[in-house]
Amino acid sequence: MNEIAKRASGLAGGLRQRLQALRGKRQKQLQRSARLRVRTTLVEGLEQRLPLTAYLFVDYGDNFPAGVLSTTQGAFRDVADSPNPGDKILGTQLLDASDNFNAGTQLDIVAQSFTAQERADMLEIVSRAFRPIDMEVVELTSSPLTLADGRTVAAATTMNDVINTLRGGSASAKDAYVFVATFIVDPGGADEKTYGPGGGGLSPDSPTLGVNSDLVDAANNHDDVAVVYSDGGFSLNTANNIAHEAGHLLGLQHSITDATNQANVNLFHQLEIMSYQNTNDTSSSAFTRFPMIRGDDNSPSSGNLVDYNDLAARNGQTTIYDQLAADPNVGPNPNFTFITGTGAHDIITISRNGAVADVTIEAFGDAAYTSAITVPGEGDNVYSYSIPLTRPILVYAGGSDDRVVIKGDLGVDVEIDGMLGTDSLVVDAQGAANVQHRPNPDRSHWS
Repeated sequence: MNEIAKRASGLAGGLRQRLQALRGKRQKQLQRSARLRVRTTLVEGLEQRLPLTAYLFVDYGDNFPAGVLSTTQGAFRDVADSPNPGDKILGTQLLDASDNFNAGTQLDIVAQSFTAQERADMLEIVSRAFRPIDMEVVELTSSPLTLADGRTVAAATTMNDVINTLRGGSASAKDAYVFVATFIVDPGGADEKTYGPGGGGLSPDSPTLGVNSDLVDAANNHDDVAVVYSDGGFSLNTANNIAHEAGHLLGLQHSITDATNQANVNLFHQLEIMSYQNTNDTSSSAFTRFPMIRGDDNSPSSGNLVDYNDLAARNGQTTIYDQLAADPNVGPNPNFTFITGTGAHDIITISRNGAVADVTIEAFGDAAYTSAITVPGEGDNVYSYSIPLTRPILVYAGGSDDRVVIKGDLGVDVEIDGMLGTDSLVVDAQGAANVQHRPNPDRSHWS
């Protein structure tokens, strides 16, 4: 494909922190969120963190020879073949100025300039989006890094390094690799084309190496390589596109792309990383656990939405998060249970019901919670599901002004990442022995 000041009122009133390190436009655009942790039991146990099983590698070109990794159109698209379809590594097809592909045509990947802080800021956004699933985000640098699965990785010097990084882990792990750079096809030639300024990105076409891409099959079946176009410096477009293109590598299709003529539809999609309504506007990005509407030809440039009930999630799932969680080669983060709101104004209610908690999400087009948004695919205004109370709960409240309501002694930690907007927190402990509320400013994330 081509904010978070989250100020929680009620128990969390007055928590607002503005990032001091940002300058210029970013100082106006980005703010820290208040992250809250609420527990409704008397004794807090130690959390056991489980290692994650797959990786998203982000390569800015730290090891490119003289700043350029020179390859070919063919080697970059057909990264690595194998008689076993699941062991093929699919790359991205970048065409020349005449929209042609020739396997032998030169392709230069040119590293761009970023400060360490700019890269850290963008990685924070990406890592936040990926935190709810069973994948770890790794920034590849010139310094070798040994991962939990035993492989040692570093930024690539050649395409062989990319292959070794992706194949160095467990054969069952299907990883994602994203280059962030400027890409020049046929440099100096008659059909030279540069991908870089203006942002955007691309993932593998289908078929590649004789098999469908993961995007087409709606499943994370292969190790894959995607690209994000950048001419350097901090950009929300770059940060969100890293996560977005990686989402395609995991089998996700677009939710709303071109803006529709329904303001509420555009609003509630602003949290969803797979929607173009998210890309340039916010650093509050997530794979949402709320039904999202499919994009592309379903949300054409005319603004006339074709089918409100055509969902972006596939494989029998209702939400994009649940598609990832159900994929055996992705899965949920095993350390907590995940809940999200939307980009709209939400009321998120978590109520104990025996051994589980019932969750309801109500999305509204206004901060007074009067203009209810119909849940895509359902026809009513409340999206609901139940979750086990066997591990901590992570809530991404989402964009706009949200209200999070916790009812009953849940018996587990509830961590609330406020994200964009001015939110309220309501706790009805219903006879719990003790309620602990711990603002957590040192673990804030971008808005």
